[in-house]
Amino acid sequence: MDDKPILEWKPSRREFLAATSIATAVSVLPSWSFATQADTVPLEQYLPEYFNASEWAFIIAATARLIPSEGDGPGAYETRVPVFIDRQLASSYGLAVDWYMQGPHVPDAPLSFIGRDIELGSRL
Repeated sequence: MDDKPILEWKPSRREFLAATSIATAVSVLPSWSFATQADTVPLEQYLPEYFNASEWAFIIAATARLIPSEGDGPGAYETRVPVFIDRQLASSYGLAVDWYMQGPHVPDAPLSFIGRDIELGSRL
């Protein structure tokens, strides 16, 4: 940087990009470190928000079968995949809050014509 007063200093393109890169990294770090420090409940003590007891047992078994713990790395159980699925389905995404559920439904349309625009009920 030159010894010019701050009002007269005009950064080069390289200095500007370096400063904005550093500012972006510094602004993201606090939220990232906070997210990694969250207390996690052991999977055995986790209370599902969306599934009942039998569904929860199935989700744990199914994810453990699909993503097993092997020598290559952790499986679904260790990485809390069942918790992710439960929280996603309990959120507005899983409850289909933003799905377009109003017309233009055509009640007399042939079945080959009907696609995703038929009236579907959500779990609400």
